[in-house]
Amino acid sequence: MKDFKKGYIAMDDKMKAHVPYRRLTSGPGCHWFGCYDKHEFDPTDRFVLGMRVDFEDRDLAPDDGITIGMVDTQEDDAWVELGTSKAWCRQQGCTLQWLPGSTDTVVWNDREDDHLVCRLLNVAKLRKEFAHDDTTAEPDHL
Repeated sequence: MKDFKKGYIAMDDKMKAHVPYRRLTSGPGCHWFGCYDKHEFDPTDRFVLGMRVDFEDRDLAPDDGITIGMVDTQEDDAWVELGTSKAWCRQQGCTLQWLPGSTDTVVWNDREDDHLVCRLLNVAKLRKEFAHDDTTAEPDHL
């Protein structure tokens, strides 16, 4: 596993919090994770979800897509592509996350023609399970 760099967050001149960090992705493209209230780490902390876009210097267009992927922290931070989405924004991405309560299923929003769908992918099998006609997925509804 790669070493963490040492950094800090300065809250004011008297208070600093030391926070270990390391870069997980590199080009091509710009990588990020969206919402603060979503699960980007799998339950083992091995896989870290992310999104990639090939531009950042212009406004979004209706047909712009993003690539959905995950970083395998036990395989030299390898980027593993999982799918795509055309239902996203810069702030929230496509609400990508590990399905709450699951150890191997990822969920994200997408657009098919003129309607929104929620994609689920069992990453252990690396295949799409189904497309659900809702943009949220709760374990009780699946």
